[in-house]
Amino acid sequence: MNKIILLISIMFLVSLSCTKNDDYEIQKCNLSKIIYGEGIGQYTYTAYYENNLIKELISISNSEKIEFEYSENGFISKREFFNIGNPQVMHRSQYTTNSSGQILERKNWRYENNEMIYIGKQTYEYSGSKLQKIQNYYIDDISILNTLELIWDGLNPVVVNQLGQDRLPDYSAHITYDTSKINKFNSTFSNFQQFYPFESIFLIWQSLSYNTPTSSISYFNNNSSETRHYQYSLLYNGLTSEIYYNDFLWIKYEYDCE
Repeated sequence: MNKIILLISIMFLVSLSCTKNDDYEIQKCNLSKIIYGEGIGQYTYTAYYENNLIKELISISNSEKIEFEYSENGFISKREFFNIGNPQVMHRSQYTTNSSGQILERKNWRYENNEMIYIGKQTYEYSGSKLQKIQNYYIDDISILNTLELIWDGLNPVVVNQLGQDRLPDYSAHITYDTSKINKFNSTFSNFQQFYPFESIFLIWQSLSYNTPTSSISYFNNNSSETRHYQYSLLYNGLTSEIYYNDFLWIKYEYDCE
């Protein structure tokens, strides 16, 4: 892929364990599996930990391994994709973060023609804790390919606009939420989209929201549109178990809890 679609994640402060005080009982949970895909076309990634941080995600069904490295503060610094059984890195991302763990820059390489080829970077801008903008650059690190802008209403991003190099809109998503349900997965596993084995604009705003989304309407520059309806199955402790869109099971999480 000669262009990186601006579907990547944003700030990242991962502490992949959670505690909950429920009737004076403290419970610690680690995410153990991510299962994604529509219908029967599903892939399972199993998490392996080191120092309470995910070190690897491995999928036998997809023949893929993802490795992660962290700074001394526990912030993500590198992500690498491998084909199982092959030590050659297929894709690499390196991160620059601030003192709060928010990602400021992500640089990317892919393996091509027997060498790692630099394919560009993304930069991130925030207003306090809220992501406002992601800019996707060409390999010269100067020319901007596209820009993703987020508009917030309270604690939820409600509009996501992708602008082309000409600053004209290529895509716009308008999201509604069930404000009676708190998306506790996001507050527990902060900005977890860096750990997904795939990338999607949905994962950007979904992983930032405080409440659970109910629907989105996406508008494209060819005057077409798409409506999606979301359903969230929550565990007793408020963590997300399953995410459906348009009645298809899309993402499922499993946990190990003490």
